[in-house]
Amino acid sequence: MHLCSSYTIYWYVFEDANSLTASIIWDAYMGFGDNGVGEDSYIIDGLFANHTLNISPVINNTLYCLSRDFNADRFVEVNYTYIDQCFATTNHSVAWDCWARQSHDLAHDGVGGTIEDAILSPGGNVALGYSIKLILTAMQTAFFSSSCEP
Repeated sequence: MHLCSSYTIYWYVFEDANSLTASIIWDAYMGFGDNGVGEDSYIIDGLFANHTLNISPVINNTLYCLSRDFNADRFVEVNYTYIDQCFATTNHSVAWDCWARQSHDLAHDGVGGTIEDAILSPGGNVALGYSIKLILTAMQTAFFSSSCEP
């Protein structure tokens, strides 16, 4: 059995929205690596440095490198004001649509590159994808916790 001695990072999306690149999640050693570089925005540091994928936009098994292209403007739209509006509803379906449309989609758009594309995002990097999905899970948990009778 392998025991891990390091910690697991968590992405505080709302707190990090105004200083996206300062978040520990993008640290080259403890996180997923920094923004992509060059014309193709390839990732050259972190866990997924020079990671090659073969799921292409036309599904023809063409090899290409994982890319990331931060768009901080998209993250500014991920904020507590909008999320509070989502929580203001008492209908779970409406709230879920609100979270998925705003915070979830904007996280994909804000990271950019491979993970921005709905078809390619599964190859983007699984751990980062789970971080984005955790946002939705946390919101759903909070929704049900706040709407239950004591």
